[in-house]
Amino acid sequence: MYKQDVIGELLYIGFVAEKGRCGGRWKIGYKKTLKNHLFVLLKLVETMADKKANMNSAIKDFLEISIDDSQIRKFYFISKDVLSQIENENITWEEDINEFNEVNYLMKLLLNDAINEISNTFTNRRKIYNIIRALHNLPRVYLGKGKKTLCELNQIEITQEEALQYAFQNMNEIHKRKYEKIINQNM
Repeated sequence: MYKQDVIGELLYIGFVAEKGRCGGRWKIGYKKTLKNHLFVLLKLVETMADKKANMNSAIKDFLEISIDDSQIRKFYFISKDVLSQIENENITWEEDINEFNEVNYLMKLLLNDAINEISNTFTNRRKIYNIIRALHNLPRVYLGKGKKTLCELNQIEITQEEALQYAFQNMNEIHKRKYEKIINQNM
């Protein structure tokens, strides 16, 4: 399995799930769940950027947090065979060339914005929704038909330019101005 494919799939599933949940009315305890989920997703983005990161450890950490929280766990359908391979560290992670540095950098910046906003006493829910909406298509650069991953999503991949364009189209005016340079460099 390729590190980028696996992490990209987990990020995509997480962003799409939270985009659907945070756009509506927030239930009691959702703010805490969302904050935990965003922290886990940020750790995955950082793991993808770190060539020396231990993938088995990173995936175990991700699974530990997501299994503890049923509100996060319900979105990730990982087969029992793959789970046992991860627990026994029987998965060989292929090293891949990270050609989507701008996408990773933008995901990291947007996730930090969302975490900072959700950490405020008075959370601007609309702002968080806009950030997650901008994030949700970025990991699709790592997806593709027939790729071996944990959830075997088999989604169609998009180019980096398309991902950045979709993100820019889904940003509010404040974030468009803030991240305009990153987007314009790659379009």
